Amino acid sequence: MSNAIDGQQFRQLMGRYPTGVAIIAAQDANGKLHGLTVGSFTSISLEPCLVGFFPGVNSASWNAMQDVTRFSVSVLSADQEAICGAFARSGEDKFANVGYTLSELGNPLIDDAVLWIECDRHSVIEAGDHLLVMGEVQRIAGGPAQQPMIFCQGGYPQLNIGS
Repeated sequence: MSNAIDGQQFRQLMGRYPTGVAIIAAQDANGKLHGLTVGSFTSISLEPCLVGFFPGVNSASWNAMQDVTRFSVSVLSADQEAICGAFARSGEDKFANVGYTLSELGNPLIDDAVLWIECDRHSVIEAGDHLLVMGEVQRIAGGPAQQPMIFCQGGYPQLNIGS
């Protein structure tokens, strides 16, 4: 193996590894809602309960919400592909045609998600051309028992597991 890794080849081959899909959302100090789609959400720690995700350093959506101290994670269900696409685009009102509820903590929670997590921002660490954003979990709740959305090889395959 060579030490020189081609970025496009790396991306293509890593695309073989399936990921879950989640919406990271927040309300800023002016009451404006922001959100982005991530396929890089993960649990990190049990003591304290920490989760994380990896927005690109040039993500306009993340840059618009980088100063918030609290955010939510809505893990999408397999039938929420349109919501995934809406939050993946830049420069639009991503919440315009999406059902959501503002939680008691002020976070937007996407309707009918598989799972909702609300976090206080714990830390942000540079990681190459991405950032590792960690949040300390304040609330967690399960949504309807549905299949989660999975992204793999450029598409959204369905899992065949029991609920």
